Amino acid sequence: MIVCKGLTKDYDSRRVVESVSFEVPAGSVTALVGRNGSGKSTTVRMLLGLTTPTTGTALIDGVPYRDIPSPARVVGAAITDVPGHPSLTVRAQLRLVARSLAAPATAVDDILGRVDLAGASSRKIGWACAR
Repeated sequence: MIVCKGLTKDYDSRRVVESVSFEVPAGSVTALVGRNGSGKSTTVRMLLGLTTPTTGTALIDGVPYRDIPSPARVVGAAITDVPGHPSLTVRAQLRLVARSLAAPATAVDDILGRVDLAGASSRKIGWACAR
């Protein structure tokens, strides 16, 4: 379970996230939706320990992301400002990620099927990012 309580982030005198609280049950797929600049990426960055909150907490199964052994095997996150390599296909990019996590390559096709993206698996990342 993911629990965020009162997440706030200030950069100097500018507040970019204010008192965000939510819970996500284990096994859920969740998206943050909002306008550009509304704090979605900053919230995910705080959850993943990439940005330190000014106040508040973000916990996964009761602990901060940084304290989870092999955290990428527990939490999957896509941050839009971290694109894949434009010359790779979607499947090839995901296989690199799977290899880095010591997951079987067959897991990629399984996941692509689960999220109804098997038909896009042979497209180049560059094409997908340009659309």
